[in-house]
Parts: sequence; structure tokens; C-alpha cells
Amino acid sequence: MPEISNVLRIGRVRLISVEYGYNEAFVPDPEGKIPVEFSLTPKIKRVKNEKKAIVSLEFKLFEKNTKKFPIWAKVKNQAEFEWENDEIAEKLLRTAAPAHLLSYVRPLLSQLTTMSDLPALIIPLMNFSQEEVTE
Repeated sequence: MPEISNVLRIGRVRLISVEYGYNEAFVPDPEGKIPVEFSLTPKIKRVKNEKKAIVSLEFKLFEKNTKKFPIWAKVKNQAEFEWENDEIAEKLLRTAAPAHLLSYVRPLLSQLTTMSDLPALIIPLMNFSQEEVTE
């Protein structure tokens, strides 16, 4: 398994689901501005009696089927993570693991937006140290 740090190793990243749509009813703002609205939901599922966990990340972009936004998307991916040191791994599972998963979602969304004849949407890098993680 490749290492994210000298403490946390990551297995294959899997794309679990992608939902994407173009809102035909979209009405552009006269100024051409679209505020980017998205949510991130990381989840950790620990493997019993092992130093492993499956971490998933669900990314939702805009509201589905509304006139406010030209597109909408929902992407979920996951990976298995392993570690040796429980104390340090806990923090990395909540911060580094979802940040690593987001790095796979960002280019996918950029490509989907350009394929919809829109400017590429560049999702910013995120600091997950303040995010709430579901277990």
C-alpha cells in the first residue's frame, strides 16, 4: 500500500457513485455570477480487530433541478487505509484521508463542467481539521 505519510497507508481509491445533471431550467444571473455551493461528508468505518478503516467521501455540488444553478453533482469515493500507531492515525483518518479522497473528485468535476460547455469548475483544496466526520 502506498503511504500518505510515514504513519498512514492507502489502498486503491474506488469511485462508488457519480450523479450529474445539467439544469435545463437554469436562468443565468444578469451579472454572470454563480456562487459555488457544495458540501462534503467524510465517513470512517473501522475494520474490527485490525488497524484498518474504510474512509469514504461524499461530495454534493449545487441543488438538483433548480433554476439557481446550471448543473448539479453528487460524487462518492472511498479507500482502505492502514496504520501502525493508533494515536497518530486517528487524526490522519479525519484529516489527511478525506483530503486525499477529495484530490480524486476535483479533476472529475472540472472535466464534467467543461463537457457541459461551462468553464472548468476548480474545487478548492480543503482543510478537514474543522470538518465533522461520521463513524
